[in-house]
Parts: sequence; structure tokens; C-alpha cells
Amino acid sequence: MPAELHVIPCEPRGDDIRRALLDILVLARRGELSSVAIAYVDRDGCTGCAYSEAPSRATQVGSVEAMKHRLLQVWLD
Repeated sequence: MPAELHVIPCEPRGDDIRRALLDILVLARRGELSSVAIAYVDRDGCTGCAYSEAPSRATQVGSVEAMKHRLLQVWLD
């Protein structure tokens, strides 16, 4: 049986990416952040992450879990 090829379209560009990053940058420049963790999806659908060294790894992991909960809640609503 021959293989079937399918075109997978690029992920659409998120309109609020710049705003979200700029909001975080403002907080960082004010010195209000102790760490940051970012998850991203590129236009090809590949995922990645970036994070800073955190004074408290447990707090940073808790923040990532809270973000995961909020993302799932928005998706399920």
C-alpha cells in the first residue's frame, strides 16, 4: 500500500504574542520578576521552552502548573 502524503499548514500567527512579551518585558525592566518560564509553538507546530534560573524552583514550577491550568480552562470553556 503506497504512503499518503498530506500537507500540514503552518500554525496561524498569534495576534497577541508581542503584547504578552512586551508586558513581561516591562515587569522585568522594573525589576519586579524573580524568574520567567516561557513555552512557545513555532509556525511549523514545533514546541519549545525557555526559562531563567529561579531562586525558588518550586515556585517557578508552581507558576507553570498554574499557567497550564488556566490554558486548559480557557480551552475547555
